[in-house]
Amino acid sequence: MDQDDTVMETSEENQQSTAQRKRKANEIEDVGDAGSGGEGQDDREDTDGDVSSREGFQEWDVDSFEDGHEFIPNKKIDPNDEEAQKMRRYRIQMYESNGFNVDRENYPGRVAYRELIPVNLDEPFNSGLTGRAYMQNNVDLTLHKYNKINGLSLTCANIVRAVVCRVSGSVKSYITFMARETPDAEDLIEYQAKTEQMPWQKRAHALFCRRTPKPKVIHVPRYEDCVSDSSTDSNASSRGSDQAWEVDSFDDESEYQPQERMCPIEEEVQRMRLYRPKMYPSKGFHVDGETYRGETVFFSQVDLDANFPAIELTGREHMQNLVDLALEKLNNIKGTSVTCESIVRANLTRVNGYKLYITFMARESPEEEPVEYQAKTERKFWQRKYHAMFCRPAPKSKD
Repeated sequence: MDQDDTVMETSEENQQSTAQRKRKANEIEDVGDAGSGGEGQDDREDTDGDVSSREGFQEWDVDSFEDGHEFIPNKKIDPNDEEAQKMRRYRIQMYESNGFNVDRENYPGRVAYRELIPVNLDEPFNSGLTGRAYMQNNVDLTLHKYNKINGLSLTCANIVRAVVCRVSGSVKSYITFMARETPDAEDLIEYQAKTEQMPWQKRAHALFCRRTPKPKVIHVPRYEDCVSDSSTDSNASSRGSDQAWEVDSFDDESEYQPQERMCPIEEEVQRMRLYRPKMYPSKGFHVDGETYRGETVFFSQVDLDANFPAIELTGREHMQNLVDLALEKLNNIKGTSVTCESIVRANLTRVNGYKLYITFMARESPEEEPVEYQAKTERKFWQRKYHAMFCRPAPKSKD
């Protein structure tokens, strides 16, 4: 057998071993309610009787950082732009450690991409627990699953550090801890545990447990060797990113089909069944805010007469500024002179930033009657300003 055949056979064995571990993980119950420290009930019972606690797309032994994406910092950054430099240091450390080690010193705040926040283990964190106690509960439930799958007796000696990522009400924990691999072992080995609790789940679920791998090494080229690009200089946080003009993300989605079963509790499922059919026909521009007000809010209506979050403008004033931005781009591209007459309504989504769906009355020329228009704008968390995505006459709604 030649070397290539040996490598191929070893690779196939590793894949089979990984598949077997995942199958076994699916058969094992996740016990322990993170935050309570007590023993929980079988996940199979959760699936049948308590929809809010079952695992949702949380596959065991899968690291989301190992998805084929590689961070290569090869763009020029102004050495005097401290914010951009801090963002680069943050992202390098994040990708080198797969999220398990991010310094507070480098943490760039609310403008961060894939926002990871170091946890102060000795301060209150969640459910009346300190960060250390909360993370200990998460490590315990992960070790229970890991030991049962692998037939081991790994125990946690102490928590070293923890980092969390909060997105839309979910909490993903990256926990580093020292462990004994056998009860009589004298040496402590550094391990990592990763858990996630979605907003509709009553407890966290274990994602993986492993020995801490060697950190990746990300090389940063010399400044003169980097690629010059306006999107990565001092305006890096304001570039358009993937916000292409005249592209409606709803056009890429199929028509809404009610699912047989969804992750939130059944009461919320019923409200969502009323809510989502209204969201899709209007492509997000007209949603009844009273239909669904659960935790997993897809769209929320903007109160035009109240202050918009985090700025000293009313919703109406802020929407007017965004419409002006979209109209400026439309008129420059089309050679038109469309003007805004009044704001009708606006809807907001908060996923990796703010996306606004604004309906307004417009005049296509001074002598014409106002017609209904739509503008869509977005500002990602790491961007300083909003970007116009499209501006158009309001299409006829779907049946």
